[in-house]
Amino acid sequence: MSMDYGQAEEYLKSLPVFSPAAVTAGEQTINLDSIRILLKRLGSPEQKLAYIHVAGTNGKGSVCAFLNKILTECGIRTGCFTSPALRSFTECIRVNGAEIEKAAAGRLLSIVKEEAEGMRMDGYRFPSEFEQMLALAFLYFTEQNCALVILETGLGGTSDATNVIPAPELAVITAISFDHMQLLGSTLAAIAAQKAGIIKENTTVLSALQEPEVINVIADACEKTSSVLTIARPPVRTGGNLNGQTFYLKELGSFQIPFAADYQVDNAVLAIEAALQLQKKGYPVDMQSIRQGLLHTRWQGRFEIKRTEPPLIVDGGHNVQGMEALARNLRRLFGGRKIYFVTGVFADKQYREMMAELLPLAAKFFTVTPPSGRALDSKQLAEYLRTQGAAAEPVRSVPLAVSMAEKEAGNAVCVCGSLSFLAEINDYIKE
Repeated sequence: MSMDYGQAEEYLKSLPVFSPAAVTAGEQTINLDSIRILLKRLGSPEQKLAYIHVAGTNGKGSVCAFLNKILTECGIRTGCFTSPALRSFTECIRVNGAEIEKAAAGRLLSIVKEEAEGMRMDGYRFPSEFEQMLALAFLYFTEQNCALVILETGLGGTSDATNVIPAPELAVITAISFDHMQLLGSTLAAIAAQKAGIIKENTTVLSALQEPEVINVIADACEKTSSVLTIARPPVRTGGNLNGQTFYLKELGSFQIPFAADYQVDNAVLAIEAALQLQKKGYPVDMQSIRQGLLHTRWQGRFEIKRTEPPLIVDGGHNVQGMEALARNLRRLFGGRKIYFVTGVFADKQYREMMAELLPLAAKFFTVTPPSGRALDSKQLAEYLRTQGAAAEPVRSVPLAVSMAEKEAGNAVCVCGSLSFLAEINDYIKE
């Protein structure tokens, strides 16, 4: 019997969630065995689609969002799989920008669940929440006759469940930095090697501008697989404020995006270059649609300006590079103004290094505990920040913390540290 949406949501919540700490402790494995068996039992839907595979440390979701809007503007029927969801798992699976319908999600997840249960009966590892959602996405994109699917990796590349696909039309590698070192390696080169694992035989590969040691690893992977590597051209930034930015690309002219953070220019450039690579392959891509796509892209939680007076910024950056970028943009847009931070982090992140980026900018911290088993307790984070000379107060919820911060002198408020806060912030703003 087919599940309705409510049952599907409850079922997904009951599934084992992938955790880096569980892998390190030997309680979970990270490989493609389970997803391969599951997809084979479902009739190998992943083999029937064409892909743009996106890996990297930061910017993956934004690049996917830009590219999704561009290709849809070009009239290409485009599927897009990104994670994590902020409110509902249907956000992760979109066709031409529209979320999977709840009825379809329940119906298709019922099919996936039946085969997953069959795997358990046959003695195979039971697929995780991410693997079952990915299988659901492949079934839906096949059913919807998508001409192209944008697929964002969950973690790494080589052993990520999304790497079960055949050689993609295009492999895109966004900015690579330190994250998930316990799984991916302790050097940039080791992390890059994992991300470059999405490069298959004869793949067209596009990379963001990277550190030399990262580019060397990606170039080696391309050489070994007879793949062709293109590196995105550097943009010239021509203007920007809280409402958006303009930039120029050699041979292509000027572009505009509705995002304030400087790094969104780099993500937009990667999406432009990706679209042009697809144009070379015969996809109906034109410059007017690229410009329109960039202009109309919406993506939550990446230096998102929720309100301008007083300023309320939400940023889901959850690693050191993400916090560096956040601090840089706050300095760029607010000069010497002190910021009230509402923040919470996962205990398995480099939270001391992350907070070090924010400390010089802070008027005060209001700390919260993210809704996750991996969360660092708000009291513990506040205690740590006080040892660093900062004013810090633990608060029981994000909405309460934001309202407390906004009462303090009308300064800018920044909510940061985890994407999991976004649903709460959206509710607070609606109220």
